[in-house]
This record gives sequence, C-alpha cells and structure tokens, in this order.
Amino acid sequence: NTSAPAHQMRGQRLTKHAAAMREGMPSAARHATRLECQDAANDAFLRALALAPSDGDTWYDLGTSLFFAG
Repeated sequence: NTSAPAHQMRGQRLTKHAAAMREGMPSAARHATRLECQDAANDAFLRALALAPSDGDTWYDLGTSLFFAG
C-alpha cells in the first residue's frame, strides 16, 4: 500500500545509485550489479505508474531509466 510518489522517489534513488555504479563510484545500493539496480528502479517507476498513470514526471523518469539500462 505504498503511494505513487513513494515508488517514484525509490526509483529516482535507485537510478542515482545505478549512475554511480556506471561511473565506477561506490554505492550504498543493496544490488550487486548496476543492471540489477536499474531493473529495481524500472520496477519502482512501473509500480508508481500503475497507481498514477497520468503522471508525466514518472513517465519521464522511466524513459530515462530505460535509456540508461540499454
């Protein structure tokens, strides 16, 4: 029962961790690889969109996350 904004914030936080991993910097994320972290971010954005499908900011965040996931 988490809100859409909470899922979006989690996705943004995970995207930042994945970006740090991509740059070779240490990250506090519990995911072993950058792709696992990016997948978790994508999942968080999709959960947010399931709750608030018209939120353009979340769509943008998901698109950016998918781009960096390859």
